[in-house]
Amino acid sequence: MNIFKPVLSSRRRIFTLSFILSNGFGVYCYLHPTEPSSEIGGNLIGDWRVDYQYGYGEYSERVTGITSYFANGKYNFSGNLIVDMVKVTYHSDATGTWVRYDNKIITSMDNMKSFPIKLQLNGKEIPKEIIEKSEAMKKYYPEDVRATGKNQQYEVVEERKDSITFRTINPYGSNFDSLMKRVK
Repeated sequence: MNIFKPVLSSRRRIFTLSFILSNGFGVYCYLHPTEPSSEIGGNLIGDWRVDYQYGYGEYSERVTGITSYFANGKYNFSGNLIVDMVKVTYHSDATGTWVRYDNKIITSMDNMKSFPIKLQLNGKEIPKEIIEKSEAMKKYYPEDVRATGKNQQYEVVEERKDSITFRTINPYGSNFDSLMKRVK
């Protein structure tokens, strides 16, 4: 039995050392948990062309324009909102904040300003001068029906250098996929 004493003793030392190291690592991980990556850089920074349509019930809206994402967590949108139900097109500028957690992008719109640029009634386009003077048109603007600071979540489906396909989590209807293409 004297032959096995050094072997058993070295196995005990290895087991004890492994036990101490693994428990030490476990305590370290408990005290210093990792968080999802809050990516404020990467591929999303830059200008992206957007063109998508969504809706629920009889209401649908098409969004076309440029969204610019900045490294400070802010974004700007400039483009058109086309409301199909009433056949009106608004030019809109919006600003907000964004954050990315792994494959999720969450935006929050802080401010939006819009004005009508096109209106069709019974298939005929109404002149811009009449639209600008119309009291009825002044009562409804897209920012009037959107809550300031409301969050919107997107899931990145596919990401390439010059394009990102994302899934919009639509609280009013079915989720839908859209493609953003890099402008610069």
